[in-house]
Amino acid sequence: MRNDLGNWIRRRLKKGIAEQGAEAQRIIDTCGFEISELRKQWADQCSTQLSVRARKPSHVAEVHG
Repeated sequence: MRNDLGNWIRRRLKKGIAEQGAEAQRIIDTCGFEISELRKQWADQCSTQLSVRARKPSHVAEVHG
């Protein structure tokens, strides 16, 4: 049974990835936004997150009031 474990894992991952991809595509198709707009929003988000990380040293704690 252990000999087939690698093949079993590979099959499960392929099936899961395909199902997740199909669900993601369904959501994209029905969200009402163009792919180009979603890509722009994603790029903007990545840029913002990277700029925040670049400005704030990791050893500085946030203060919440």
